[in-house]
Amino acid sequence: MPNTSTPKDYSQYNEKQLFNFLNSVDKQLIKAENEQKKAIEKFKEIQAKKQMIQQALAKKFNETPIIKEPCNLCEQIKDKDYNQETIQALQDAENGKNLETIEDFSTWIKEVKKEMNAKN
Repeated sequence: MPNTSTPKDYSQYNEKQLFNFLNSVDKQLIKAENEQKKAIEKFKEIQAKKQMIQQALAKKFNETPIIKEPCNLCEQIKDKDYNQETIQALQDAENGKNLETIEDFSTWIKEVKKEMNAKN
């Protein structure tokens, strides 16, 4: 249920209080109008920036052809002399397998050192 207020009965207030209420409401209206004008100006500025960026992008794409180079890490290293285990680990990482989140780097280093000492 929305938060609604019941209309006030202003007939119980004296003349001075009513003028104060009226001045307060007028100030709120002026403030809201100024904020609205500023928001509209800001909106127009942002639209102009967006249009300029879109024009620059369109110009760039029209001038230079888009050449898609391989960005897949596994594709880039196939020519290099890596062992199969390394290549498989990279492929798994690209597919999201065997990934772990490292929250505390120093703790992770300690764990890796323990594993290395256990292997040796």
